[in-house]
Amino acid sequence: MNNKNLKINQKSEDSLRVVGIDLGTTNSLISICLPFNDESSESTYNDDNEQDYVINYDVEIMDDEYQDVELRNKVEIIAKCSSSVYYTQNGKIIVGEEAEKEESCLRSIKRLMGLGLKDITANDSNYTKNNKYREFNIDFNLSNESIIYILCSDHKSRTPIEISSDILKYLKEQAETKLKMKLDNAVITVPAYFDDAARSATRVAAYMAGFNVLRLINEPTSAAIAYGSLDKKNCDGKYFLVYDLGGGTFDVSIVKSQYGVLEVFATGGIRDLGGNDFDKALADHYKINNLQLARSIREWLSENDSFEFKDILKFNDTKSISSTRSITEILNNLKKQKEILPIIKKSDLEEICIEIVQKTIRIMQSVIDDAKIDINDIEEIILVGGTTRMPMIKKIISDSFFKKLKNNINPDDVVAIGAGIQAGALSVNSGILLLDVNPLTLGIEVANGCVDQIIPRNTPIPSIIKKSFGLYEDNQELVKIHVVQGESDLVKECRSLAKFSFKCSEGCSKENDRIEITFCLDVNGILTVTAQERKNGIPWGQIKEITIKPSYGLDSEIIDNLLKNKNINNNDILF
Repeated sequence: MNNKNLKINQKSEDSLRVVGIDLGTTNSLISICLPFNDESSESTYNDDNEQDYVINYDVEIMDDEYQDVELRNKVEIIAKCSSSVYYTQNGKIIVGEEAEKEESCLRSIKRLMGLGLKDITANDSNYTKNNKYREFNIDFNLSNESIIYILCSDHKSRTPIEISSDILKYLKEQAETKLKMKLDNAVITVPAYFDDAARSATRVAAYMAGFNVLRLINEPTSAAIAYGSLDKKNCDGKYFLVYDLGGGTFDVSIVKSQYGVLEVFATGGIRDLGGNDFDKALADHYKINNLQLARSIREWLSENDSFEFKDILKFNDTKSISSTRSITEILNNLKKQKEILPIIKKSDLEEICIEIVQKTIRIMQSVIDDAKIDINDIEEIILVGGTTRMPMIKKIISDSFFKKLKNNINPDDVVAIGAGIQAGALSVNSGILLLDVNPLTLGIEVANGCVDQIIPRNTPIPSIIKKSFGLYEDNQELVKIHVVQGESDLVKECRSLAKFSFKCSEGCSKENDRIEITFCLDVNGILTVTAQERKNGIPWGQIKEITIKPSYGLDSEIIDNLLKNKNINNNDILF
C-alpha cells in the first residue's frame, strides 16, 4: 500500500508535543505527530474499505538545513473516549465508557457550550416535555442569561465548560501516560457554526484542563486537511464539499486544496442538529424511555434491516454493532425500557427521520450557492461524523447531488487526524496555509435596532474591514458602539458580543466629522474592534480599541470564578 505523505519542517523534539483535539458531542480524541517507525511503515489509509480503523499516517518531514535527509513522522490517535461524565458521591470523576454504565451520567454536553438560559427556553412554555435539551437536568436557580448550570449526579451544579474540562483532563492524562511526556499545547477543533461564545467556552475548558490552545480550527476544515494531506494526489486542485454530521452538530464547507494551501469558500450549518436528533425522533415515535437505547437501535439499523429483541439474543457480548457500541449495551438498556418494543424496520427509521436529513440537504444547497460555484465543479462529497454511516443519509445525498461520496477515512476519526496534522505543522512552522472563512456575520447596531453588517459570513479570514458612520448631532459627546453576531437585520435576533463608548472631540460637527469603525478578524476568529474620529476625512484624536470577549455566554466574572481554583489567570487566556 502506498503511503500518503505531507512535507513539513522539523526543528526540535519539542515540536512533537503539540496535540490535535477533537472535543466531540459523542466521542473525544487526541492525536499527535510522532516519530516514524520503519517497522510499522504501512499506512492504514485504504481507498476502498471504509471499515478500516484509521490511526497511523506517514508524514514526510523535510529539514531545510538537510536537503538530503528525510525524517518521517506519523499522525496517531493516542487517546479516545466517549464524551460522557459521571460524578460519584465521594468526589470521584468517571469519564468515558465506564461513566456510560451509570444511568445518570452526563452525555452530549457539547450541545450546551456557549449557551445561556434564554437560548434553551426560547419559545418553549413546557421545558421538561418538549424542549430539545430536556435530557439535561438544568439548575434553574443558578443558571442565567449568560450561562447554564447542570445539576450533576453528586448533587453539585457545574457549567458545560467545567464538564468539558473534565473530559479533556481525562484524555490528557491518558495521552501523557501513553507517551510518557507532558502535553501542554493543542490545536482544538470546533463546529464551523459555533459562535463567539461557544468558541470562547471551548478555549476556557481547554485551559482549565491544562492545555495552551495554539489555534481553533473548524471541524470540516480539519477533515479536509486530513484528506488533502493524506490523499494529496487525488485531492490537489479540486473542490470538495465536506458534509459533517456528528452527534450534536451539523456543518457543511466547500474547500479546495492546492500547492499546500487549503482554502474554504463557504460554510454553513446548524449548531444543534446531529445524531441525537435522530435518536430523539426514534424515541418519541416508539415511546422509548432511554435515549441510549434509541441510539443503539439506530446504529443497529445502520447495519441490519430490522430490530427485534429475539434477534439480539442470538449474539454474544463481544459482537460489535458498530465501532463503539455492543450487544451488551442494547441488552442493558432494554432492561430499563418499560414498554415492549415492536419490530422496527430500517424503512421505519428512514420514514421517521427523513425530514431531518432533508434539512441538511437544504443547508448543503445554500452553502453551494454562497460559494458561487456550480455543483458540477465539486469533485466529491466528504462524509464526516459517525451519523453519516446511516445508509439513508448516503442515499439521499447521492440522489440529490449525483456525486461520489468519499468516506474511506473513518468518519469518527478524520477530524482528529486533521487536527493532529495541523498541530504538527504549526509546531514546526510548516508551509501549510489555511484560508478559512468567517461563519457568522459580524456587525454593529445602528438606528431603530437595526444591524449594519461589517464582516459578512463566508468572508475569508484573516480580514480587516473599515466603515465610517456619521454623528447624530453637533457637539455629540459619546458614540455607543454595540458589536453583534448573526444573520438577522435586527439586533434583538442577533447575539450581543460587546458594548463600548467612544468619546468624541469637543466641538465635533455632524456635517464634517465621522467615526471610522475597523473590524479586524484574525485566523482564530478573534475580533478586535477600533474606533477613531475623522475630521473632513483626516484621522483625528486617539484610537479606542477593544478585543472582543463575549458579553453573552461568558463574562469576565464567570471566567474568573471558573478559573480561581485552577491557578490560571484570566489575563493569560488569549480569546
